[in-house]
Amino acid sequence: MMLRSTLLRRSLVLGASSLAFSLNAIAQEAGSEPAEDDRRLQTVTVTAQGREESLQDVGVAVTALSGQDITTRGIIDIESLVPETPGVTLAESPFQRTVAIRGLGSTGGNLGIEQSAPFFIDGVFGGRSGQFLAPFFDLEAVEIIRGPQAIFFGKNATAGAVSIKSARPTDDFLASLSAGYEIENEGSFGEAVISGPFTDTLRGRLAVRYTDRGDYLRDTSTGGGAGGYEETAIRGGLEWDLSSDIEAYLKYEHAEREASRRFQLACANPEVTEIAGPFGAVVECVLDDRLSSGAAFGPLSQTYPPGGDQSENETENVALQVDWALGAHSLELISGYSSYGMQFTDGLDRSAIGLAASTTDETFEQWSQEVRLISPSGGQFEYVLGALYLEQTHEALQSITQPIPSDPMLLAALGLTTPPNPPFLTDVIDATQEAEAYSLFAELTWNFTDSFRVSAGARYTSEEKDFDPNVFRYFGPVATQTTVHNFASATADQVFTFENPGDAEALRRDEESLDPVVTAEWEAADDVLLYATYAKGTKAGGYEFFARGLFLPLPANFLSIEEEEATNYELGFKSTLAEGRARLNGAVFLTEIDGFQNQVVNTQIIGFETFNADAEIFGVEMDGVFNITDTYQLGGSFSYLDTEYKELFTGNPLPFAPEFSGNLYLAGHRSLGSTGWQLNTRLQANHTGEMSFDGTNAEPDRADAYTLIDLRIGLESERSGWEIAVNAKNLTDEDDILLYSAPTFLSNQPQYAAANPRGPLVGEGRTIMLQVRKDF
Repeated sequence: MMLRSTLLRRSLVLGASSLAFSLNAIAQEAGSEPAEDDRRLQTVTVTAQGREESLQDVGVAVTALSGQDITTRGIIDIESLVPETPGVTLAESPFQRTVAIRGLGSTGGNLGIEQSAPFFIDGVFGGRSGQFLAPFFDLEAVEIIRGPQAIFFGKNATAGAVSIKSARPTDDFLASLSAGYEIENEGSFGEAVISGPFTDTLRGRLAVRYTDRGDYLRDTSTGGGAGGYEETAIRGGLEWDLSSDIEAYLKYEHAEREASRRFQLACANPEVTEIAGPFGAVVECVLDDRLSSGAAFGPLSQTYPPGGDQSENETENVALQVDWALGAHSLELISGYSSYGMQFTDGLDRSAIGLAASTTDETFEQWSQEVRLISPSGGQFEYVLGALYLEQTHEALQSITQPIPSDPMLLAALGLTTPPNPPFLTDVIDATQEAEAYSLFAELTWNFTDSFRVSAGARYTSEEKDFDPNVFRYFGPVATQTTVHNFASATADQVFTFENPGDAEALRRDEESLDPVVTAEWEAADDVLLYATYAKGTKAGGYEFFARGLFLPLPANFLSIEEEEATNYELGFKSTLAEGRARLNGAVFLTEIDGFQNQVVNTQIIGFETFNADAEIFGVEMDGVFNITDTYQLGGSFSYLDTEYKELFTGNPLPFAPEFSGNLYLAGHRSLGSTGWQLNTRLQANHTGEMSFDGTNAEPDRADAYTLIDLRIGLESERSGWEIAVNAKNLTDEDDILLYSAPTFLSNQPQYAAANPRGPLVGEGRTIMLQVRKDF
């Protein structure tokens, strides 16, 4: 009762203000002339509930972007998508990027933890950032579904899901070439697409893209640039009408990316501008556009030289979807294969001092099969029945090199009597995880009347994981030369294995979950939908992949991470106003999280520690759009989040959860007379409030609020197929945007306590992209 009373009380303000806004808008339109057809908003189609439906007809909070939106707004990766979607943030870390929706998301320190907001790429589950490197080109649509998903995106989706759909082959021939040059950082891209029929029943599509995201930072160790990446991607698709009732779509994509270092060293004490390390090292310690990489001094300079902080990623995805019309029903079969390989080197003191560093080699493979039976729409009862089977193999090899403390008691704890020369140790962690999961799901919708319906469903999931980690430890000179690429396990000074207590088998988890969802929808008036939802989502537990600390062995229970559960209570509305010229949608929600899988930096062990903690999120979301005239459109969205730990970091906000975020845009298009050309413009402001980066809420690692101004101006000719555009991001050149910050290995060294060194990542400043496209 207390929970529901709190939600109701907090929602009264939203309901009253929204109703006042809607009534005012309707009243203003009542005495006006009827809107012309070309001033009505276009219908936005989404598939968040397993069917193609209008965005305004689904009782789910969804942000939908078309392929055209992705292209014209210059969205080329997950980093450029996030500012366009308030309430969605990108959780950066040295190891991987993850997405947080409504303040809930997995931070990226543990490679063994899947995302709370997974990606679904052409229907195939992608729970790790390495799986969705390629999709941000030649797309049909992107949908961000908010809140726990138990039915259609139910695998681990405690925060929501991101659904990405590639552009399909076309019935008619089309081709396009596009290219761009970025002025500020000298980046560039080129893209080519060709699509069309081979026969009356077989169609194909091929898209390739090359991206050079220019360096926006300077590496003082090498004198060159840093912070950018180069990427190549290719995607091919075949669509085949096997019969009048069966259609098959086969897609293959491959991408490769090479990126340079972006993290730097910056001291929280503003009076400290540089720090001195051993071996004659002196490095800058200021937050700016400069960094130093590698180990310019000392014993690590041979294995981790300047400029060596790099990452290489390679992904491969295959999907086969078969749509079979069984009378009025439809049967969907989605088979998926997803894999990636990743290698990177990371200077853990974030500078050229070179006291600590790591190398990582990671590989991942996943096979999945999903089947859905979908009833026809429009009857009194509608339903979806489905099943999912998935298996994964995940291997990671990481070496971590760090100095050895000189304290005699600490040396004894390491099994040493005197420190080796040089006083370093290296741990090589060899970890393998095998996972297998299956789930059954169903949803039934009862259309009580033409205006009122109730949907109820659930997903049952069973998941098993076997984890096998081993740590090989090296002391002395050999330690400074040991990486994952040249270590020999037989020569290790110490070997540590981890097993179930009293059991020779690998660590094992067997988990089951049942996640229900109930939604009531009421069409309260023409073009006004009200909905209420109760939903539960579960993300499976796992293991700490880098099972090491300064003192080994670690107890087995230190490695295990329990499951994460999110229960969401939501009230929302969707309305179309001004005779189809405006939309206003909103939601208020309360999410209770049991066992939030939270990661914090532990500088002593040089790594992340993962804990489970309870938390709560209250939020309000609003988005709207209005066609002011037949040539100008005004729109925007807003998110308010009140997040709080209920234990562990009690009272602190959750990481990557800004209290306020939002955007506002004005877009226009105007014909240039009889020339056949059209002028397209879009001016947009994206605001992100202040936030922390882990549960400690440490002041040196908190990001200030910032606002980015974007402007795009383009000339387009449908007659000739040409478009020429200028796309400016961060027009006012905000250059102190903090995307991530955490302690470094130097932070726990007594000699640097007054300087308080951190390892921040700053965002890109202004970019101006010149673009040209030719459609054939």
